[in-house]
Amino acid sequence: MDMNQFTTRVDHTFSANDQLFGRFVFSNVNDTEPIPATVDPTGNPLSPPGFGQTTFQRSRNLAIGYTHIFSPGLLNEFRFGYSFLDSGQHSQNSNVDFPTQFGFQGTNPAPLGAGFPSIVIPGFSNLGDPTTQLFVGNNVFTFSDNVVRNFAKHSMRFGANYKKSNVRTEFVFNSAGQYKFLGVFTNNPFADFLLGFPAVATSLTGDPLLHGLGYGFGAYFQDDWRLTQHFTVNLGIRYDINSPFKERDNKFANFSPEIGGFVIAGSPGHINPSANPGRFPGVPFKTAQELGYPDALTNGDYNNFAPRVGFAYSPISTLAIRGGFGIFFDAGLVGGRFGILGFNPPFTGLQLFLNFNPTTPIPAQTALVTPAANVVLGQGPQRNFPNAYLEEWNLSVEKQLGSSFMVEAAYVGSRGIKLDGTLFPNQPSASPAPLAGRVRWPVLGVDLEIASPAFDSWYHSLTLRGEKRYSNGFVFSGSYTFAKSLDTGGGSLSNFSDQSNGTPQFSGNIGAEKGRSSFDARHRFVFNGVYDLPFGRGKPHLNNYQGAAEKFVGGWELNSIIVLQSGRPETPLIPFDQSNTGANTDRPNVISDPNTGSRTANQWFNVNAFQLQPFGTFGNAGRGVINGPRYESVDLGVAKITPVNERLGVEFRAEFFNLFNHANFDLPDRQFTTPGFGQIFSANDPREIQFALKLRF
Repeated sequence: MDMNQFTTRVDHTFSANDQLFGRFVFSNVNDTEPIPATVDPTGNPLSPPGFGQTTFQRSRNLAIGYTHIFSPGLLNEFRFGYSFLDSGQHSQNSNVDFPTQFGFQGTNPAPLGAGFPSIVIPGFSNLGDPTTQLFVGNNVFTFSDNVVRNFAKHSMRFGANYKKSNVRTEFVFNSAGQYKFLGVFTNNPFADFLLGFPAVATSLTGDPLLHGLGYGFGAYFQDDWRLTQHFTVNLGIRYDINSPFKERDNKFANFSPEIGGFVIAGSPGHINPSANPGRFPGVPFKTAQELGYPDALTNGDYNNFAPRVGFAYSPISTLAIRGGFGIFFDAGLVGGRFGILGFNPPFTGLQLFLNFNPTTPIPAQTALVTPAANVVLGQGPQRNFPNAYLEEWNLSVEKQLGSSFMVEAAYVGSRGIKLDGTLFPNQPSASPAPLAGRVRWPVLGVDLEIASPAFDSWYHSLTLRGEKRYSNGFVFSGSYTFAKSLDTGGGSLSNFSDQSNGTPQFSGNIGAEKGRSSFDARHRFVFNGVYDLPFGRGKPHLNNYQGAAEKFVGGWELNSIIVLQSGRPETPLIPFDQSNTGANTDRPNVISDPNTGSRTANQWFNVNAFQLQPFGTFGNAGRGVINGPRYESVDLGVAKITPVNERLGVEFRAEFFNLFNHANFDLPDRQFTTPGFGQIFSANDPREIQFALKLRF
């Protein structure tokens, strides 16, 4: 790894009322991983060295702030910020034009398609470069101004901010091609490889490079109103706009349900020249102008008013009651969800070659052009995509006991609305009838994905907390939370699916997806504390020693962190299309409680509680019906600080992580009907012990 970083800051006081600061952060990081994968999900050995991956990141950050005090009750603060990012990952052999040198056709030309293709041979290490390359660049300018006004019983804050973003994204998948040798022609996969006859070949062709232009605006007002000496009310409101990103050159498209095809940015006769509708016969295309779409191909959301209200009541000095309610909006349609629009036709498509006829082998060099099917990949946000928002409320009671101890009871609730997640709009209802006749848009396929704000969440929790401030060498805090989190799924597109499967079993019935969130933990206890042992000079015990003995017995400290948490949920999945809908998101039937019986790594839950439903139907198992393993961890640290003289000291530390070596298992295998169903194959870290010695001066 090669890393160069520095930070510089300047603060200048013009007068007692005027202050200026500036900060600049510079960072360049380059790293090459000779073997980028740590686990091959196919079970094959890892790739040999020579097909590594290089990651780079260049960032610059500038911040300037100016503060002016008009009077003791009026202050203004102006800030400007600039952020630059250029990052990516590419193959170690990106300068090698393998397809041209060896006559491979049907892949992207260099430099996009440079590097070695991916070679898959069952039972052997995969050869070739990583199939994923990612490049991201950002130039973000921000301006903000905030005013603080204090008078009488009011403390007011109000201000506004503006952000302009120029974004560059390029996600490249399988651009140099992937070739799978399965033994179709010789009954031996490796022999097929030596002869150069693949059974499957794929390549993503087209350039998904996008240049996005977007902006954000926000304004707020808040008033902390001290009605009495014991009662304060907080009132506020915030308004935000986060525009959808436009593409600088109109070089993107989105799925359009109005035509069962794709809407291209631009107008008739004025679309990006890299669009190639003729490559996708039968797929309807129209321009944004013809369909009445905005240039960003998704509508903006401009009614994001977020009120906040809260109060604090302290009838006596040792008791405080607090509560509040607020609405909080998501940042909007940015980042990766803009980048995926570059994968849509007519700009990008997947070349697919299949040959399982042992009498007609076709060489790898020409497999993708003799002939290869042109698979339509479709994904993107739906046309109307309002910003998700969270309604949150809380109430707490805090009581001080004595001079150093405090206890608190708090309730927190929230409701997530219009959360985004993945839907398959082309998925038909379950039926044993042939799939081809039931798909709404046959030319697009069932795997058409859209991001939709159709999901919801619910959260309720009670937290009991105690805290002891430092006294007599001892400080600690501990809390217990009883909580429940439910949702209907979510997570933006399949790349971000959660452990409970981010896509609904049936996109036409999202209500049936309501279940435990993937992070739901019903019980959680956390404790941390520090204890200065009472030995040595100035302490209650062994305080009369001198010289080396004094230095040995004094300065000892113990610290500990304890975490106890109930298990996260998991959802059983069927690894094939039992519903006959083409989405491969099926769950089985549940006929009894799966959380009964002995819980071991060999069988964590009752596998007989599930049953395969009849073909052409959906299973009745809900999301998150399996309780996963609980988590228990006790960490302990021992420290010894020994002063040598007034300016020099030595610190020794011994730290024990997972002190009792408790096996914190990962979630079990959830693939119904497979041999590993219900078994656990991995766990979190075992006990770790580390020692450190530090010289202080």
